[in-house]
Amino acid sequence: MRIAMYDDGLTIWVGDLDAWINVDFSGENEAERNAELLEEDLKEIGNISLFAQKSISSRTLLSKGIEPDAWRWSLHEAEIALGGIAIQGQIERRFVRKLINMGSGYVFHPG
Repeated sequence: MRIAMYDDGLTIWVGDLDAWINVDFSGENEAERNAELLEEDLKEIGNISLFAQKSISSRTLLSKGIEPDAWRWSLHEAEIALGGIAIQGQIERRFVRKLINMGSGYVFHPG
């Protein structure tokens, strides 16, 4: 049996088939690389400050199904909605107004 290494895969001569066969391990490498990238993202985000001097970790968000890309997109949307406000009270008022506007499409029926 002759073995030759090319790129990320492994090429093997199979005498019974009279041909070179490529064994590709890149799928395993890709899964490993994705796990490393996720770990880097979680470390970069770290702990996220919330209101009332509370915080939440990026790992807690991930455990609730919120991935780093979704968090970054939500942060971007918040910056657009609240951008340009310098006074704390104004941020709170705009935030509450945006929440009310988001919920205005829902009708509450008690009971």
